[in-house]
Amino acid sequence: MDNGAEIPFVLGTAGHIDHGKTALVRALTGIDCDLLEEEKRRGITIELGFAPCLLPSGKTMSIVDVPGHERFIRQMVAGSAGIDAVMLVVAADEGVMPQTREHLDILTLLGVSSGLVVINKADLADPEILELVQSEIEELTQGTFLVGCPVLRVSATRGTGIDALRGALDALAASVKPRSREGDFLMPVDRVFSVTGFGTVVTGTIYRGSVREGDSLMAMPQGIATRARSVQVHGKTIPEAFAGQRTAINLASLGLDQIARGDVVCTPGRFQASRRLNVFLQLLKNAPSPVKHWQRVRLHVGTSDVIARVFLLGNPEILPGEGASAQLYLENPLATSVGDRFVIRFYSPLRTIGGGTVLLTEAKRPRGRDGKPRVAHFLRELHSHLEAHDPAGFLDTIISEAGCISHEDLAKRAQMTPNQIASILAILEKSGRVVVVQNAFCCSREYANILLERIEKKLADFHASFAESSGMPLEELAAVSSLDAKAFRALADSLRARESFLIEGNRARLASFEPTRADPFADHAKRFRELALDRGYDLPSLTELPELVALNRNETSRFVAYLKERGLASLIGEELILLAEVERRYYDLLHALTGDVTVASVRDATQTSRKKVLPVLEYFDSRQITRRTGDKRILIK
Repeated sequence: MDNGAEIPFVLGTAGHIDHGKTALVRALTGIDCDLLEEEKRRGITIELGFAPCLLPSGKTMSIVDVPGHERFIRQMVAGSAGIDAVMLVVAADEGVMPQTREHLDILTLLGVSSGLVVINKADLADPEILELVQSEIEELTQGTFLVGCPVLRVSATRGTGIDALRGALDALAASVKPRSREGDFLMPVDRVFSVTGFGTVVTGTIYRGSVREGDSLMAMPQGIATRARSVQVHGKTIPEAFAGQRTAINLASLGLDQIARGDVVCTPGRFQASRRLNVFLQLLKNAPSPVKHWQRVRLHVGTSDVIARVFLLGNPEILPGEGASAQLYLENPLATSVGDRFVIRFYSPLRTIGGGTVLLTEAKRPRGRDGKPRVAHFLRELHSHLEAHDPAGFLDTIISEAGCISHEDLAKRAQMTPNQIASILAILEKSGRVVVVQNAFCCSREYANILLERIEKKLADFHASFAESSGMPLEELAAVSSLDAKAFRALADSLRARESFLIEGNRARLASFEPTRADPFADHAKRFRELALDRGYDLPSLTELPELVALNRNETSRFVAYLKERGLASLIGEELILLAEVERRYYDLLHALTGDVTVASVRDATQTSRKKVLPVLEYFDSRQITRRTGDKRILIK
């Protein structure tokens, strides 16, 4: 990257109140992040502060300054949610304090994995005290992501050690892997303001994807469409901003009162607002008590916080230091993304107790006796794949749980782009783990095998009952799945590799089956034709059929299937039998009618009843021979 370039790297401050975080940012950047009058009067940071920091390499990174007071943990979490690394600040004259520990716990729960420690106010302590503080820091960071990290001694007010700190930050920025720029755009909002002549501006750290001037965007959870008028990074207008950059976006057609901190700006149609989340929940070892089923907690995710209930899927409580699959039921809808890290705190008194990972942004309450353990197992599988950075395993688990799912629904659940879905499905298909059908939907191999067994059994049962039939209608066979006839046929075509069954026209049969050559219903069909032609528009019903053609009642369904297969008649309205030649008479009658085609006019013309006419007209509608508009029908063919 060229010198002077803005790198996609965000550093967050952390530490106890009055340990000099804001003073350090001012010493590094020349910018005072305490802008509020109250902050200056009280001498404490209340709101988030942001500043660009020029590094010795000539590159510029972003710093987020967070409050240290325990009353402003909400702001601290919002500022820390999008950072790449942390600068944990400990004052030499006080050492490790309660918010030092809580901030480190929160950073760990949020998945921050890089950083360094600064002993500030080093000029106020003698060497022995400094060594004692160093020992406290080593003890504090033991077993955390900061173990063995650089520990620098500086004085923000005197400027001592600032150059060394700036060099250490340069090395830290170079060591952190940049975020992927792929995927749909998502930016949690941490600040909203208005600029005269431009309108609403939002700022935040881009979590995913990129944004360009003119891009169509969506404000969530409100679901308000908007557009990026312009994009800036640290006051400079740029053509495109990427994941990992602190960004300001001027939004079109969006009022200042229509968006706030905690909302997100994202690619339209890719993210959804939800009141239920599937999550993996992890409690801190030092949590004061277990989390019980249906306990009320405060949830911090992205830059938002909301009250939620914990719905446990296994034991009635989670003990300190333990983790479990769970669902969170929110009092207000949030737009989150798969993989988001979150923090939970006791509702009262406010204290950080744990956090976790969003696995799916929409959750259904488990049903049935085995509902909870089944969902718990499903979520554990998803969590293991997320932790292992295994997107193929993650998708495979979703497909296995669904059985069969469209590519569109799969992309929504996994929050991936169509190209990402297609690429991963190609890998899964090649390995034999899924069956991909017409690049439109896919099934797990297990579901496909089960479906194949169902097809074979259904066809065997059909052949046993209808030995004279050439095969089972596909629309009837599709009932073994949750698919419509068109999708089922596509899947059935994919499953025929075993060559256990055949599809011929709109019928299917076992490959080993041959219909009987005898025609057991020839005489019955002849008699039925004569009677139906004689009755004309007075269509015979299923209940009349046995007596009309001298059939055993158990043979009625076989005979109707016989008529349908040979195109001799159709079953309409699930009760009436329409002979093909009578259907033609109806067709000619409709064309010959003068005036509107209505149920009443056709009833009068056929001298029958509404009960006999309505099913015929609805049958013509389904075949697109007619189209209903109000009480009238229009002839299409």
